[in-house]
Amino acid sequence: MGISTDLSTVKSERVRRVYDYWNGLRGARFAPTRAEIDPAELCDLLPWIVLVDIEPRPFRVRYRLVGTQVVEVSGFDFTGRYLDELEFVSLEGEFENSYQRVWREKVPAYVRPFWPFDSEMKTRYDLGIFPLSDDKQTVTRALAIEGYEEIEKNPRVQQRNYGWQQRRAIL
Repeated sequence: MGISTDLSTVKSERVRRVYDYWNGLRGARFAPTRAEIDPAELCDLLPWIVLVDIEPRPFRVRYRLVGTQVVEVSGFDFTGRYLDELEFVSLEGEFENSYQRVWREKVPAYVRPFWPFDSEMKTRYDLGIFPLSDDKQTVTRALAIEGYEEIEKNPRVQQRNYGWQQRRAIL
């Protein structure tokens, strides 16, 4: 599916809401700071939120915070872990490439990976990644949101009970 910087490719209302919030905070800058993010203003979205630290050399992404729904879908809590350590990152570098693009170009990136990281269900979800900057010059962190609305509505997922609990067995 590829990486996009075009918000019009996003179907998830949750991703669009985080974009609006992030965009309002940044103003004329390329990104707001982490300190400007107020969890109380995203309260109903927190279960789908991911906050990462970006280490530029060598490039690595460290998960600082992983929302409860993301943990449930993934089957484990990867808070404190690095992206390159995770077993589910088998999408030809799609996640790492997305974070690199956010870091390099200083723009949001959107991806539509398959759930549960394979093509069997043919159900995709939206992932939005938004740059944050502690020094107003480089991307030092990112705020991400996983929009699972299409998965939640998919009757095949519900019918097969191919839900979050079974995802643990895949990893």
